[in-house]
Amino acid sequence: MLKISKRLKFVKMPASITISNRAKEMSAIHSDFIDASIGQPDHRPPICIDDLIFSYEIDSSSQYGQVQGTTELRSLIANKTNDLHGTKYTKENVIITPGVKQALNYLFMTYIDENDEIIITKPCWLSYSSLVDLYGGVSVNIESSARNNFICNVRDIINSITEKTKMVLISNPVNPTGVFWKKKDLILLNNALSAQKIPLVIDAIYEDIDFHQRKTLMKDFNDNIKNIIYLSGFSKNIAIPGYRVGYILAESKTISTLTKCQSHVITCPSVIDQQIVYSAFKRMPPKYIKDTCLKYQSRADYFCSELDRLAIKYIKPDGTFYILVDVSWISKNSIVASEIILEQAHISTVPGSEYGASSEGYIRIALVHPIEKLKEVISRLLAIKKTLIT
Repeated sequence: MLKISKRLKFVKMPASITISNRAKEMSAIHSDFIDASIGQPDHRPPICIDDLIFSYEIDSSSQYGQVQGTTELRSLIANKTNDLHGTKYTKENVIITPGVKQALNYLFMTYIDENDEIIITKPCWLSYSSLVDLYGGVSVNIESSARNNFICNVRDIINSITEKTKMVLISNPVNPTGVFWKKKDLILLNNALSAQKIPLVIDAIYEDIDFHQRKTLMKDFNDNIKNIIYLSGFSKNIAIPGYRVGYILAESKTISTLTKCQSHVITCPSVIDQQIVYSAFKRMPPKYIKDTCLKYQSRADYFCSELDRLAIKYIKPDGTFYILVDVSWISKNSIVASEIILEQAHISTVPGSEYGASSEGYIRIALVHPIEKLKEVISRLLAIKKTLIT
């Protein structure tokens, strides 16, 4: 039997996947089961995807495509980004990837040498550190605290830079909190990194689900925008995670290098998936994103008001469809608390410790259900609390 590589041997399965599998098992047993763990948006895509699939299957979508991604989709992404962010990107600044996770794979595969350091702000998406480990790098984790809504102190990041630092990776808004970084902090951080020629990688997959227009526009980085490597995609904003279409925005030289990497790894991204995304993105109604934001904001507002009523602490989200809830009243160990909620309330959540030491004592709840079902979540949390009090 083949011996597993040392790199993969010590990389664990993402907790979100493990919990999702457990959720499927529980749902088959308990008819009242609620899956609040996975980031599966429940709003509908802007157009009928089924009709598009049929029409594309009978044309040239079965042929090889461009390694960098189709010209049409790259141009559309550049133009839409320019409209939103006040930038001047062209299609040469864009590479299409099979999701943001693969975009990160390409970045690390292309730029990490053994023992290179990647500074990662915590809490963060589950796969960041594991992907760094897979490519022989070292994750330098910068922890945060609830006092600052789990946004890291810029000075802590800058003070962690060494001669081995290759890049700094953040998400904006942050998964699992849904909190956006303040513009002044991002500009300060990028200016400091740019002076040392260290790229700032921003995972912005949730940026469109922005309740109060708190995203930092890329034009605000001025000349230092060249230091930014921007990752995004279509899984969350237009609700098609299964099509695995993401992209990277960066300087054309960086994109050219990443294209070489992609050419060897997958040859080209899926042509039919790109065509579907292109049609959905291009034909998206003007109010679609606004209506999506209002939908998730109303859920977040409701859930926060109910948590206030129950005297349960939480981090109030600025966007996304997540909320980070303090469960130290159940157990200071978030894995234990999540298990208790699963077994007693039949609700799956993600333990905060999976996102980093900072968010221990919390759980992430995905607000991807109608308010009627969220009422049931609140009711079951109240039942657990009454049990603990008595």
